[in-house]
Amino acid sequence: MRRLRPSEEDPRPQYWPGQLKEWGFYPIEVVHNDPLFAALGSGPVVREFHAFEIAELPEVFDVLARSPLCPIQAIRHREKPLYGTQFHPERYDAEHPDGEQILVNFLRLAGFSAKGS
Repeated sequence: MRRLRPSEEDPRPQYWPGQLKEWGFYPIEVVHNDPLFAALGSGPVVREFHAFEIAELPEVFDVLARSPLCPIQAIRHREKPLYGTQFHPERYDAEHPDGEQILVNFLRLAGFSAKGS
């Protein structure tokens, strides 16, 4: 991701100082309907902690979700059952449970039964 501008505060200066980062729970925008986001609507809130991003994808991947600071938040391969996320669905809590639902959905897509199924 880019360097911070002089007026921008660094939310985590001990991790890549001076670098723009998403650090905390933030909404993402689902831009491509996919079972990975079933039961979540268009704006799930997920845990972010990163200062790097994927700038472009190979043609065989579609972007599923984005955020204002990071335009590639979730991807899916067009032909194979491959997914990737920039955010951390495994880091959820009672106040921000959407990551848990994403994991349940992913396990269901992979053929496993999961909590909440």
